[in-house]
Amino acid sequence: MKLTNPIPYHNFELIRDRICLILATEYCGQNETKNVKVWRERSIPFDLTELPAVNVAFDRVTFEPTNPKAQTGDLQFYIDIHVREKHAINENGDTLSSITAQRIAGITRYILMSPEYYLLDFDPGTVFYRFIDSIVTGKANVDDSQHVIVNRVSFKVKANEFVNDLVPVTAEMFSTQIKLEETNKGHYLIIEQND
Repeated sequence: MKLTNPIPYHNFELIRDRICLILATEYCGQNETKNVKVWRERSIPFDLTELPAVNVAFDRVTFEPTNPKAQTGDLQFYIDIHVREKHAINENGDTLSSITAQRIAGITRYILMSPEYYLLDFDPGTVFYRFIDSIVTGKANVDDSQHVIVNRVSFKVKANEFVNDLVPVTAEMFSTQIKLEETNKGHYLIIEQND
């Protein structure tokens, strides 16, 4: 086994977690989203009492070769917004759910595209840029009386992935002298090591 040090987290993992942190922090500061809970990689369905909820999930990364210890990757994240609204006097619950989910999607887009988060709070050289690829509004199920709508925000990030340098090993101190030996075929080097 040659890799004896713990392998660090990849940037796609750290970026996913940073997206969660940014959204959770900024949602708290907005009246319309202060009750939204942010989840990371949740795979089980939400209970109706947990809504509204946002789930941030890493989908994939495609790499470009850069150099022996770094690659540039195009990262794909999905931010799913789950909303449930009840019927109001003048509004259908499905309509209200759609409007609320679209509003949260717009707030999410605004937060992630704000200049304050251009590098997603990473040091320069980690994140090159980020952008919202699409926002897709889910369709209401007419057979479902729960009025749950899911919107999906597709978020892309271009970032570096690194592999740490080898840990240098101190070589023993030694000195070398080189002598030039002349032969009828030319000169060659003789290396003598002094201990």
